Amino acid sequence: MNPSEREALRTAVEKQRNKEPFESSLARNFSKVGLDYSSYILVISEVREVAKREKVSLEEAALRLATAVE
Repeated sequence: MNPSEREALRTAVEKQRNKEPFESSLARNFSKVGLDYSSYILVISEVREVAKREKVSLEEAALRLATAVE
């Protein structure tokens, strides 16, 4: 995952609107930083995988991925 994608994940969690689905927040932030839809699909798939595997929310999974060291 590149730095722009990590930043979009972090920002999506921080700026998520009241009762807005995480996916909507992430899509909006990907668009703002100029990332394309195919990148969004790859990243949200990874977020969902982590959330399911670790039994956490999408937001928590996104933060874990955003701060993970590769």
